[in-house]
Amino acid sequence: MPESIFFTGSYTKQESPVGIRACALDTGTGKVRVLHQIEAPNPSYLCFSDDRKFVFSAYETSQFDGSYGGAAACRRINPDYSVEFVSHALTRGRAPCHVSLSADGKVLFAANYSDGSVLFASVGANGELSERNFIQHEGSSVTPRQTGPHAHFAREVNGVLYVCDLGIDKVMAYRSRDGYKTIEALTPITLPPGAGPRHFYADDGRFFYVLSELSCEVFVYELSSGAFALRQQLPTCDLGAGKNSCAAITASPCGNWLLASNRGFDTLRVFRRGGDGLLTDTGAYPCGGRTPRDFAFDPSGKFILCANQDSGNLSVLSFDAANGAIGQVGSVEMNAPVCVKFVV
Repeated sequence: MPESIFFTGSYTKQESPVGIRACALDTGTGKVRVLHQIEAPNPSYLCFSDDRKFVFSAYETSQFDGSYGGAAACRRINPDYSVEFVSHALTRGRAPCHVSLSADGKVLFAANYSDGSVLFASVGANGELSERNFIQHEGSSVTPRQTGPHAHFAREVNGVLYVCDLGIDKVMAYRSRDGYKTIEALTPITLPPGAGPRHFYADDGRFFYVLSELSCEVFVYELSSGAFALRQQLPTCDLGAGKNSCAAITASPCGNWLLASNRGFDTLRVFRRGGDGLLTDTGAYPCGGRTPRDFAFDPSGKFILCANQDSGNLSVLSFDAANGAIGQVGSVEMNAPVCVKFVV
C-alpha cells in the first residue's frame, strides 16, 4: 500500500536522546514504521520548507552551547528521509516552542515561551540560519501562569505575522515590507483575561480559530475591514469535571472539521465547520494516550496521528469525514512525542 512520510519531535533526556524521527504511515492499514532516528535536544516543534528539502526544529532549552536560551536548527532532508545537520541560530530566549516559515521561505520565526519573545532568522539558499530581527513582548495578565509574556505560536497569514502570547492574553500582529528587517506592530487580537491563547488555525485569513490553553475554549474571530470581531466562544471540555489544558488545533484536509486537543481529559474535541465559518460541537473522542500535545491528519484525511507526551506513544486514529467520528487503530512507543508533521 502507499505510504505517507512524517516526522515527529520529542522531548529528550540523557537516557533517551532521540529527538526527531522520520516515519512512514501505511495509508491502507494505519501501521507505522520508523525510518530514521536523530539525536537532538528537545526539538519540540518542526516545520518544513515548501520544497521539502529542509526540516527546521525548535530546541526548547534554557541554555544551548553555553549561551542563554534555546536555538532553531535546520537539517537537509535526503531522498531516503535521513537528514543532515546544516546550521542553527540562537533564539535569544528560553524555551523556543514553535517555529514556522514566512511565505517566501526566507525568514524563520521562533517563539520563545519562557521569555515571551520572537526571533526572526534569515534562511539562506542552502539552509543557513542567521539572526535578522528580534521582538520582546511586554505585559502580564490575571492567572499565576501569566506573570509575564509567553510567546507560544508564530505564523504568517496573508503577509501578517500573528503571535499567540499566553501570558498577556493577546494574539500580536506584525507586518513588514522589507522581509522583517523592519517591523510594524498592528492592532492585536485581545482575548478575555485568563484565557491564555496558545495556538490558532486560519486557512483563508478571514476566520481565525484561536485555542486558549488556560480557559480551554475556541474563539472564532472574523477579520473584516481590517478589524477582528468575535463571532463564537466554545468550550473544549467541562472544566467543572476536572483539570485540563488545551494544546493543538487544526482542521481536517476537507476543511469541514476542526479539532482541538485536551490535556487532562485526554481527548480530541471535534467541531463541524459550517459554510459561514462558525462551529458546531459534535463531541469528544479518546486520543489514545495521555497528554495529547500535538496531532496531525494524514494527507488523505483517513488517519490522525496524535503525539501523547506523558504516555510516551504516538497513537494512530481513524477519522470519518462524514460524521467526524474518531476510532482507535494502533500505537507506537516514543519518548515524550510532542510534535507530528507530514512531509508527503
